[in-house]
Formats: sequence, structure tokens, C-alpha cells
Amino acid sequence: MNIRAYTQDDFSAISEIYNRSKLDELKFEDAEFELLPLEEDEERYCSLMESEIYVYQTQDQISGFAAIFENEIRALFVHPNSRGEGVGKKLIEFLLSMIQGEPCLYVASSNQPALD
Repeated sequence: MNIRAYTQDDFSAISEIYNRSKLDELKFEDAEFELLPLEEDEERYCSLMESEIYVYQTQDQISGFAAIFENEIRALFVHPNSRGEGVGKKLIEFLLSMIQGEPCLYVASSNQPALD
């Protein structure tokens, strides 16, 4: 396991993880949502790129990523095939160790697994 700083070469991997995971956080909502891929979502892309991004890599595969901007956790995504392996927990612990002051994380109120 290795958490390291993001490089531009990682974009295709984090984009795939985002695109495969984004709608999962909204699956408890009553409404239906359509995915706007990261590379097409200018607002999310810009917000992510101005953040400090870290990837969770095992051997040659990235299985998750997270991002912070000041004290705000802006992203935390784990590839569906790597869920339940502690990747998200390790990423959040890593980010929390870097944040000075009170951390901030926005989560959909219907996303009970994330709230737990």
C-alpha cells in the first residue's frame, strides 16, 4: 500500500474511479441522476485540480483517491472492486492527519454508509 501525491499521469485512473463511483453516493436519493463524467464536469474538475490530490496505489494499480483544499475534504473515491478493503479508511485517516483545524466534508444526507 502506498498513498502518494497525484501526478498528471494518474488522471485516467482517477477519472475512471470517479466515473464508476460518483452515482453510488446518490443511490439512496429518491431522484434519478445521470453521470456527468469528470472530464466533462468543468466545475468539479476545476475544484479537484485546485486541491491537493492523493492516490492509493498497490503495485501498479490505483484503487482510490482523495483530495483536500485547506480544511475541506473535496473528494474520496474508491474503485468498486476495492471497496471493503480499508482503502477509504486509510485515505481519510491520511487526509485528516494533514488538516490543521476542524475538517469539513460534505456528504449527501441520504448516504448513510458515508455518514457512519
